[in-house]
Amino acid sequence: MPFDSCGYSADDPSPDAEVWLWASSHWDGRTYAIGFCILAPMGDERRWTLTRVWFHPFERRRGNLSSAWHFPQERYGGNIPVDGPSIAMEAFLAAQTSVAR
Repeated sequence: MPFDSCGYSADDPSPDAEVWLWASSHWDGRTYAIGFCILAPMGDERRWTLTRVWFHPFERRRGNLSSAWHFPQERYGGNIPVDGPSIAMEAFLAAQTSVAR
């Protein structure tokens, strides 16, 4: 697995991976991509797993992922495993679990 100078690693992309893109036009009326997530089938069971999430710094903590979280759950079947969640992602997941109850 190659690493770049910032310590990030990248495997060969899965040909089955799906990318979800968030776009917004609220800044100046032009449409901009503001974030994305990647889901890919992983493991022996090839279960859909959230492998990456990124939002532009101005768009973080604005509810973008929260408001759309039900879409991947419906598409991929309920609780989606997260590959190596950050502390921020663990907090997000905990908040989603508390909302679901």
